[in-house]
Amino acid sequence: MDYSKMLRQLIRENGGIVSTKMASEHGIPRIYLSDFVKKGILQRFERGIYISTNSIDDMYCFQMRFDQSIFSHESALYLHQYLKDPPEQKNVTVKTGMNTKSLIRSGAKVYSIKMELYLLGTTEIITNYGRIVRSYDIERSICDIIRSRSKVNNEIIVKSLKIYNDSPEKDLSKLMEYAKKLNVLRILNGYLEFL
Repeated sequence: MDYSKMLRQLIRENGGIVSTKMASEHGIPRIYLSDFVKKGILQRFERGIYISTNSIDDMYCFQMRFDQSIFSHESALYLHQYLKDPPEQKNVTVKTGMNTKSLIRSGAKVYSIKMELYLLGTTEIITNYGRIVRSYDIERSICDIIRSRSKVNNEIIVKSLKIYNDSPEKDLSKLMEYAKKLNVLRILNGYLEFL
């Protein structure tokens, strides 16, 4: 069996990213991953995740490693193109009770929320590299930054609300519904009145 050829095909099919789990599921021995790293075809991104040396999609790789995390707050705003530059730390939300030690060690800013609100507003969004990651929709993201306003630069909140307010795709009824569920309706209304 030509494992090198199989691994190259797997890398192509997954947009330049492969994990040890994927390789194992396809019957490719791990030694081939190490061999591809030595040859400069792959680069070890994180434990168990390898990327083609010409396609580094940091957000996608991060979510591959931490698949229970959802991009939120400033990271979600960046994915929705409300922020020009990615935040210094990845912002993610997880279910309350989840062990977050490895997420924190990776440098992420981690928010926890109870299970009934964890999936509220979850969507799939395409990264700059054309890969799909899980994030919150823009209405949820705005509610999140207002909810965490003591940890978020006020300038980001005001700028995001202005962009949202001018957007033809805004859904104010959804925004109000989320704000009510996340207990930030009064504060959101204050910001909207200010604008």
